[in-house]
Amino acid sequence: MFIYGLCLAILAAPYPGQTHEYARMWIETDELNRHVRDMAIAAGLEKNDANWLMEDLEGTEFGPPDRGRIDYWKEKGFDLYAFLRRIRGLEGLPFIEKNRISQLNVLLWMSVCEDPELREWFIQFTEDRMKEPIKTQEDVKRMRTLLRALGRLGSDRALDILFWLQSKEAWANDPPIRIEIEAMTPECKQVEEFFLRKSACLGIAYSGADRALHAFATGEGLADDLGPREGYFDSAAHARCGIYGILSAYRKGLEPEVKAALEAIFEHYGMEYRGEERYRLNVLP
Repeated sequence: MFIYGLCLAILAAPYPGQTHEYARMWIETDELNRHVRDMAIAAGLEKNDANWLMEDLEGTEFGPPDRGRIDYWKEKGFDLYAFLRRIRGLEGLPFIEKNRISQLNVLLWMSVCEDPELREWFIQFTEDRMKEPIKTQEDVKRMRTLLRALGRLGSDRALDILFWLQSKEAWANDPPIRIEIEAMTPECKQVEEFFLRKSACLGIAYSGADRALHAFATGEGLADDLGPREGYFDSAAHARCGIYGILSAYRKGLEPEVKAALEAIFEHYGMEYRGEERYRLNVLP
């Protein structure tokens, strides 16, 4: 799989002559983007490569990068982990914003880096945000996104946090995340708490970990009010194979070895794999 991922990265790698005028525009016209790009240049990349790295980073809003992208930058001799450590806490870095390097971009890249310091920082960042009361709907969206992203670490500590947050017990008396939105009714507050719990459950699924697959196959350790377990298992199995954009993956067509791996996961846990049948209506042109 390593060789396969690396080949994909090489095939997708930037080459001279390719033009990305739009990407260059959003880099050059934004002060923060230029600053991060210039930090990459200072760290040893040529300007063209630094621009490509910016595109790589900014393009991970909805999921982590393929591990082949990590390997690609390492093969170029670029210390990606050190670079992420330098930009993770930049002043003015938005959590998420279109056409700007964001905190979420950085976190998603951290989630697939085999670097203990980056992974620990990710968890601590999440725990620190959980201590801050939620004051606006934007705060709610940010926390839900953060919980879904946290699961991609796949570590026991990250999963401990998410399993606790999805449980009914966590919210019974002293909520782990305080919602203090002005004029919000108790009923609306309960709805927001419910969707935070669902986001934690999705985070568990996105880990693709054995612990997650077992929980969704058996129900062990899971609350019983967050929707059918089969859907979460489906997400977890695909995440195990590095697939987060499921519809996009089926639209392109699964590689035979990926499909075989998925079938093996479903069989191992006694679940039914319906693959193309499940997504057929969504993948037809």
